[in-house]
Order: sequence, then C-alpha cells, then structure tokens
Amino acid sequence: ENTLLFGGQGFLRQNQYAGGSGRDFPGPGLETLSALANEGSFESWVRVTQIGGYIQDQIGWNDWVFATVGGRWDANSAFGSEFSTAFYPKASLSVIPSQGLEWNSDLISTFRLRGALGQSGLQPGAFDKFTTFSPQPSEEGPGVQPSNLGNAGLKPEVSTEWEFGTEIGMFDDTWSLDATYWTRSVADALVARRYPVTGGFTQTQLSNIGSLDAWGMELNLRGSLIQSESVSLNVFANGAFLNEKVSDMGGAPPLKTGNTYPRYRNYILQGYAPASFFGAKVADVTIPLNIDGTCTEPSQAAALEYFSGPVDPSSFKPLAIGNSDFDKANGQFSSHNCGSGLLETYLGKPAPDWAGSFGFNVAFAGNFEFAALAEYKLGYHAQDLSGQFRRSNSFIGRNTPQSARLWATMLNPATSAQDRLDAAIEWATQVESLAPMSGMNAIYEASFIRLRELSLTYRVPADIVSGWGLSTATINLGARNSYLYMPGNYPGMDPEGNVTGRCNGGLNCNFLDATEGWGLPIPRRFTLSTRVTF
Repeated sequence: ENTLLFGGQGFLRQNQYAGGSGRDFPGPGLETLSALANEGSFESWVRVTQIGGYIQDQIGWNDWVFATVGGRWDANSAFGSEFSTAFYPKASLSVIPSQGLEWNSDLISTFRLRGALGQSGLQPGAFDKFTTFSPQPSEEGPGVQPSNLGNAGLKPEVSTEWEFGTEIGMFDDTWSLDATYWTRSVADALVARRYPVTGGFTQTQLSNIGSLDAWGMELNLRGSLIQSESVSLNVFANGAFLNEKVSDMGGAPPLKTGNTYPRYRNYILQGYAPASFFGAKVADVTIPLNIDGTCTEPSQAAALEYFSGPVDPSSFKPLAIGNSDFDKANGQFSSHNCGSGLLETYLGKPAPDWAGSFGFNVAFAGNFEFAALAEYKLGYHAQDLSGQFRRSNSFIGRNTPQSARLWATMLNPATSAQDRLDAAIEWATQVESLAPMSGMNAIYEASFIRLRELSLTYRVPADIVSGWGLSTATINLGARNSYLYMPGNYPGMDPEGNVTGRCNGGLNCNFLDATEGWGLPIPRRFTLSTRVTF
C-alpha cells in the first residue's frame, strides 16, 4: 500500500496600525484629541509573505509496518537577501507487532513501536534583516538616528528532532501506556547579539550564531479500575521530563531580560538552561554582614560593637558569594561596594524538570459523574518580585510581619546589641533584596501540585427532558483552582504568576519567565451551569 501526498500554500499577512493619544484636557466637556495640550499619533505597517510546498509518501506492509518520508519547502520574506529558501525533511517508521505477528498475550493486547526524525524552522521577524533608522526630534529640527543594524544573511533557525516511543494496551485495552523519548538540537539559533556601539547602532541585532540541545521523556498512563452497570471508575496520569541547555552563543555575551532593569534576573547563557536565574546569593557564613565595606566577615565583637545602638537596615548590606565570571565562585565575598561578580551566582531555572497531570472520573447512580484533575510542576524555581518590594523596599514595603519585627528590633534603643545582630542576620539571609543585591532572597524552589478542576455532573433522565421539549439537559457544579500544595519554601502569592503575558516575541516575551510581579494570584472559581439541546 502506497499513499503519496503533495501540495502547497502561500499567504500574505499585512497588519496596519494607526492611532493617537494625548493628555491634559484644558477643561470639562472636551473629548477630542485636538483639544489636548499634549497629543501624539502613531502608525505602523507590517507585511509578511510566505510560500511553501510539501510532499509525503507513506508505504504500508500488511497493515502492521508503515514507513513515511517527506519534506517541506519554505520561502519567507523575512529571510535575508543572501538566503532564499529552506527545506525541512522528515521520516518515520511505525511497527505494530500485535497486529502483524501471531500475537497471543493476556497481559499485552496491543503493542506498537514508533520512531521519527524531522526538522522544523523558525523564521526571524519581518524587519530584522533590514538596516533601519528611526526619527529623532531636536531643537534644531527633525532628523534620523541608527535603529536596526540589519543582517543580509539572516535565515531561519533549524530544529532537528529524533523521537522513539511505544504504545502498549493491556488487559484487553482497558489500560494503556504511551512512552516517548526525544532529543532536539537547534542550529543557527537566532540570538539578539549586541555589536560594537562605535558603529552607531546601539540596539541588538538578530544573528544565526547560537545552538541549543534538549532531551526529554513523556509518559501517559490511562486505565479503568471499575466497570459495572452501576459504577465505572477511570484514572489517568501523565508526566513530561525536560532537560535543555544553551550549548553555544557564537561568542556573544550573556543576554539579560529587562535590559538594564536590575530586578529581572533571567539570562541566556552558554552551558545553562534558557532563562536561568543569576543574581546575588548570601554567603554561607555565621555573620554574613558587610559592616565595614571591605567584604570580610566581621568578628562577633566587631558586629556587637556595630549594633551597640539602633541601626537602620538600609545602612548595611549582606555579604554575598563573589565570582570571577558567571557561576564561577572565586572563594571571596562580594557586596554592593566591594568584591566582584556580585550578581553572577546561579540561582536556578524557570522550566520544571517534570510537569504533568493526574486525576480520575467516576460515573455512578445512573446519571451522575464526578471528575477531578490535578496538575503539577516539579524541580524548578520562581522569583517572588512582588514579595521583594513588600518585604524590603524602604518606601513602599517593609510592612510584612517579619520585616516589621526585624526593622523594629534593629531601631529600638531598648533592645540589646545581640538582639539587633540576630535581627540583622535574619534580615540579611531572609529579607534583603532588590537593587543593588538583585536576586538575593528572591529566587525560590517553587514546585507545586494544584487541584485544577473538580466537577459534578447530573444528566437529567430522558423521560423527564422529553416532557420539557428538550433533547438533553445536564447540570454541572464545578470548582477550579480550589487547592494549592507547595512542598518548597516559595513565599509568593502564586508560583504560576509572571510579569509578562501574551506578547509578540523578543527576549522578554520568550525568556522573562517565572517572575511573579505586578499581578494577582490565579483566582478560585466556582460555577453552576446548565446545558440543554433541542
């Protein structure tokens, strides 16, 4: 059996935006832009053209061996003038021994093995290949300034992935297990590289200089525990393991999210997972306080002398681990005014090792069904940015119970020097954060299990529904995000929060991750609904 498929497609996407804004109405009743004291306008225009074609051939043998080969060809207007088209091949093999061989097993009812190899691509943005200039107003008149450097050789980054897996049905297919192992390598990765500013262009420029490597596993188990006329109980569990790292940056320096904003700590750094956290970390010593500005641990006597009177926590900073380069501890201390590599200690990664879900559904009493779904993420870190402001900011924070207690202890003339010292150590190891100690007491292990869905459904019997002139009717009582369990020490409002939401790509959109700030926790939601069909 042979099946040949081929085809093509092309599309043109054009977005045009225009609008105006302003501020300072001179008086009530005026509602037009022209009445504003300060007004402005904006306009943008983006066009992307893509043409592609594909061909695929599948060969089957005796309905239990299937081989597929194919490929896709793409041309995109975002490619540089020195690069025209891209071709992405693929191949796969599927073997079902339980269907083609003399299979007779009470335990394993169906058995399938599969493997695949393929490539895919990610094109750059519409204007990344162009050298552009932006308008610059001045007192002497309008002008232009360098904007995007441009790259005529820009091409898509290419991902090559191997995948091997099996699908097993057990006990007459009342239970099933799917398992997959995969590896992925990304070549010519698009890296926003910063070139020497002496050329006049200060913005980063996308270049095909990076590579990334990853591997993972996916497991999915489903089964029926009870099947009877009155009760049925089905269960499921799945999980996905991920290990990834940036294997090459093409000589480019580490990339930081948020540009110069110090509190965002996600970096793209060779040898580490994408978006890994780097920042200051308190030194593991008895008195981690930089009270004399020399980055040396003070003696007990010197520390008691320093805290012999009231001390504001803003007047000293902790001792942190010093580094000679990113995550290369130099055996010395660092702080806000001494040492080196203060903000270069590795603090964790935002992508979980394991993520998945588990749950069950049970049907009972003829017309009732109860379902539960829990989701989990294990082995990752998150930044509690909102909490840092609440705990340590001297203008809008320090109002949590712990911060207020420690602050009061250090400023109270009636407390002893030892009490103030103990409070200062607790402040340094648990509270101190934000610039210049960015990352300190900010990144926490954030594994969690969340009860995502609970629902109870009642299907109104057909003889009752027909009397209402309906075909079917169901009543559902549901609860969402009703419980959160966290085995770690994350102090924030919600480990799933993030400062960015939906956006259009770029360093921050793609890699500013697991940083909770400026938002609200995911709300609990309870619903009562009815659905009918006529």
